[in-house]
Amino acid sequence: MLTALIDLSAAGPWAELATALFAAVGVGLLYFLYRRSESLEDRLKDLEGLGRLESSLDSLKEGMDAVDLERLEHLVEDLRDTNRRIGRQLLELTERTVSEESPQETSRPVGAMLGERITNRLIVLGCERIELLVGAGDLEHIAAEGGEVGFEARRDGALAKGRVEVADGRLTNVDISTSHQMFP
Repeated sequence: MLTALIDLSAAGPWAELATALFAAVGVGLLYFLYRRSESLEDRLKDLEGLGRLESSLDSLKEGMDAVDLERLEHLVEDLRDTNRRIGRQLLELTERTVSEESPQETSRPVGAMLGERITNRLIVLGCERIELLVGAGDLEHIAAEGGEVGFEARRDGALAKGRVEVADGRLTNVDISTSHQMFP
């Protein structure tokens, strides 16, 4: 029985056919591997540019190291402060021209103008969601005789309360207290 397994001549033409089939599969597999290696070579040629990319990234990193972020931050703060000063000066200039006009020449009530001027001043000082704590009739009375206008707003993300002093139709003083200043 052992001799029957080893003797290929007894298998006849089937052994030759199986050998030819294995050889054909082997040649097909070798061709497939050859084509696959060519496609991988093409992909690797595309990746050769990574060396240039690395040098570009190194030069970019050197450029970023040269940027002084603290200096840049100080410049932005200076610009913000300058912007606030300009806003205050424009507001004061506007208030001067409004106070020089007589109330009879304007078609709007003086109290509404005072409310707008207070709101504009508070916006320049960094407040938002401003709510004046007086009525429209009281604003006209305060604009004519002077007094104080209370307000609530948000400043730097915190609740702020305060008062605006009015004398001769002009805003003379603004006091603002945020919640973290009121309750240390």
